[in-house]
Amino acid sequence: MESYERFSFAAWVEYECMMKAASVFRDQRLYADMEDFIREHIGKYLDDSFDQFGHFTKALICLNSAEVYRKVGAVYEFSHRLSLFSLFHLSQISLIFPL
Repeated sequence: MESYERFSFAAWVEYECMMKAASVFRDQRLYADMEDFIREHIGKYLDDSFDQFGHFTKALICLNSAEVYRKVGAVYEFSHRLSLFSLFHLSQISLIFPL
């Protein structure tokens, strides 16, 4: 099972577990730890070299991460940047699959 990251469904399950862990940091009001955790563990899914997820999935990851920041009442530049990244990924989808 050392090469489970080849399978997108396993990577998606891992991502969901990471979001749950970030929510635990949020619920315990450990906001600095939450931000570090999101940047380190969830940000890897947005990297260009991570090709198991398409633009639509990466847009969802950006929106979910921005939602975590919104729930703590943060108006961080980082959460706004995540929202913009989600729009970028969605625009990439429309370039690939024009409506």
